[in-house]
This record gives sequence, structure tokens and C-alpha cells, in this order.
Amino acid sequence: MSLLYRRICETPKTRGTFTGVCADGELHEVGIRMVCDLFELRGWQSFYLGSSMPSAEVLRFIEEKRPDVIGISAIYEANVESARQLIAQIRSIVASRVRILAGGRPFVRYPELWLEIGADGSAADAAGSVEAAEKLTSGSST
Repeated sequence: MSLLYRRICETPKTRGTFTGVCADGELHEVGIRMVCDLFELRGWQSFYLGSSMPSAEVLRFIEEKRPDVIGISAIYEANVESARQLIAQIRSIVASRVRILAGGRPFVRYPELWLEIGADGSAADAAGSVEAAEKLTSGSST
């Protein structure tokens, strides 16, 4: 991943803003880090919030930065409920303007799970996340 940073830094950021965060209780943050890096490589400005960030701080950050797309990662099924709660909290402060992607193993295992928790889309991998975000922000459906 570190070998890509020079290319990432040289890529113009003209496509939109992405924020990546883990659901509360989720400690596996490598996946969302890779997603953020790929967004940067594809011309998005990304903010990586990682894991263990209190929901209040996540909401404060989102309210301040107003990203176009937020990616929430949950690797373990036990953390899907935390993702659902975070989505509801995000919607309460930014309404429907922001697009939310949910990702991680439970969403691959149960392809419609993202709908059940109130997200706008999901993808099986990092590249699919960027493609889903681009469709969502261009007005197409996922």
C-alpha cells in the first residue's frame, strides 16, 4: 500500500469527497484504509477516520466536512447493528444529501443487508466501492 502513496499524492482530487470509518466496535481497519487509498488514487479527496472513533466525533467530522460519500466498514456481523445506528445518526444531521456505502464480510455474505440497515449501496471490494460511489453521485442507482 505504501508504494502507491506517491501516485496517490500526485493524483488531482477532482471527483468528490469520501470519508471512511469503521462501525463502532470494529477494530479491523485495514480494509477501510485500502478503500480510502483507492478513492484517492481515483481522484477523490478522502478522509480516513479508522476504528475506535466515538460516534459523536464521527458525526462532528461529517457535519464539518460534508463529504459526498461515507463508507462504513463492519467485518464482523456483531458490528452491523453499530453500522445501522451510525447511519441513522448521520441521516439525522445531513439528511439524504450524503450517500452512504456499507461494506465488509457481512455485506458480501448477505448481499441485501445494506438495504436493511439504511445504506445507499455496498460493494464486494474496494474497486467496487469507488464504482458504487461514482454511480451514486452521478444520479445512477447501485
